[in-house]
Amino acid sequence: MKKREFKDYLQLMSLSKIITSLWIIIGVVYITKFNFLKIDLIKLFLVVILFTLFYSGIYMINDIVDYEKDSKNKEKLLKKPIARGFISRKKAFLLALVIMILISGISAILIKELVIFEIIALIYNLVYSLVIKKIPFLDTLVGGFTHSLRGFTGAFLFGNVNFETYLMAIVVFLFSTGAIFFKRLRELEGKESVNRPLKYYSKKNIKIIQIILLALIIIISVFVKNYDRLWILLAVVSYSLLLIFYDNKKRAYRLIKGAVQ
Repeated sequence: MKKREFKDYLQLMSLSKIITSLWIIIGVVYITKFNFLKIDLIKLFLVVILFTLFYSGIYMINDIVDYEKDSKNKEKLLKKPIARGFISRKKAFLLALVIMILISGISAILIKELVIFEIIALIYNLVYSLVIKKIPFLDTLVGGFTHSLRGFTGAFLFGNVNFETYLMAIVVFLFSTGAIFFKRLRELEGKESVNRPLKYYSKKNIKIIQIILLALIIIISVFVKNYDRLWILLAVVSYSLLLIFYDNKKRAYRLIKGAVQ
């Protein structure tokens, strides 16, 4: 295999997105209540690596589905070997299939519960790529599911989940979805490449949705215990700062500067 071809396959696997596994770690820290001595670090390492590798197969399937749109997008062309024509869809599909079967097999041997979440991730992404992604607003409204799934995976595999755990998973979903709407705003402003129709989006309706999502997060805080409220407080503060900084960067800077002087 040539050096360039090897790099293309590495790029195709999207291993750089291992950063999204931070949600798994957050889920583990949450469920163990910061008791790091209770965390099996070897198991956590395996979960992160296995889930990341399995997801690389999912990303390949997504690239196969989107290859026509990606091939017309200059920015996407730099990141998508299939769209550039460097790797055929057939080869990519076979590689994705081999990776997902291999990783799910290893998971079944080492951490069998992880297979459940791998299957859920695969089903969701297939439905999203083939159906949901084509529906304006719905494509963004469900975008936070994968972040929530990763967080819940960590919590489930390293502790005993309860009603509050499910509520916190919903909080992660709402928070992540609200953050994704900032990406839509940047696309409207021409600051990011667009791979979807934006005619149904506007700054006004995006802001309304973001405020509703924030309100739902606050409402959930009524139904959880104090420990969970601390996490929700962190989410609310972070979310609010995102809203403030995005619309009023200069004003927020002045407020912060005044507060520390």
